[in-house]
Amino acid sequence: MLSVPIPKNIDIPDSIKYLAGRKVWKTTLGILRKSGKQVFIKALEIQKAFKGHVMYDIMHPYCSRCFSYWCDCIKNHKKSFKENGSTISLPDNFKILAQEVVEFGGEYRFYVCGKKVYNSRFQKNDTSIKKYVDFAKDFARRWKDSPVAYSFDIGNMTIPGKIASKIALVEVNQMYSCGLFGINTSPKQFAAMHVARWNEIVGL
Repeated sequence: MLSVPIPKNIDIPDSIKYLAGRKVWKTTLGILRKSGKQVFIKALEIQKAFKGHVMYDIMHPYCSRCFSYWCDCIKNHKKSFKENGSTISLPDNFKILAQEVVEFGGEYRFYVCGKKVYNSRFQKNDTSIKKYVDFAKDFARRWKDSPVAYSFDIGNMTIPGKIASKIALVEVNQMYSCGLFGINTSPKQFAAMHVARWNEIVGL
């Protein structure tokens, strides 16, 4: 055993939460169950305990009786749906990172190591993504207490009911959970990012 603490959730870092451009808060499943409102949820402490999704999604209703989508209970309005099957067995005190429901028109991934930003899946002279690159560089500069290496996704976000859209943070990913998806650097450099984050975690 390494006797090192498990890295904290950095999906939406507290210090730069404003760059998400939407409401983000910490809560529990119990509180959300009582509210019955549509909220995008992810596990706060147990990473990947379930896939992030909209709780009480009226477009994809889930029946807590039949454990299926669009069952006869829902179609005949005999029983209202409760929540997605991936969370229905979790306790009320299960901690959640809740977010306002929004829509993203595509996402762009960036990698950071030592505050240097690396693009992903972009052509070098593609000027159409300059605004995303500028946002990414500003993001890395503003996040003062960031890990040494990580990746993050940004996109053009629209809040339902509002016409205007804006670039916003989708989520941050721990470097140890990142795959090599077309990053504009060598595999050797990408591996070095993983090593840098690992050394930071174990205190080397």
